[in-house]
Amino acid sequence: MSSTFRENLESLRISLEGSEEGDRRYVVTISNVGNDVLVGVQLHYGPLLHPGHFGLDDTYMPRDIWVKPAIEFSSVMPGESIASCVDGYDEHKKYDGPNKTSVAVDIDSIGNTIPSTRSFKASVIINLPNARAPRW
Repeated sequence: MSSTFRENLESLRISLEGSEEGDRRYVVTISNVGNDVLVGVQLHYGPLLHPGHFGLDDTYMPRDIWVKPAIEFSSVMPGESIASCVDGYDEHKKYDGPNKTSVAVDIDSIGNTIPSTRSFKASVIINLPNARAPRW
């Protein structure tokens, strides 16, 4: 098994849409659809809004061109949704990336588990005007 393998976290749903705060601002919403409290959640959103999703060829760009700090949530209760506004690389209308993808999420503890940060991937629905179905 690869060291980059991440288990799917089915209890967390994430969506991304344009913000009314500006053309380069985006709203990331996480929803806990499970039965357990998620503690110490870190959502690594940078890859969702990097230059390659705005019509730019990022082949020769430095790997860290769009490194952003994770969005941190102290806890997400069952049934709770929390929105956070973040910066994107370019304008909403220039986004031409996928409408569905996944993102890395680190969580300190789930429910009554002993605290120990674990890495997961969670599904993301992208609600932007030019988001397209994945190519494969």
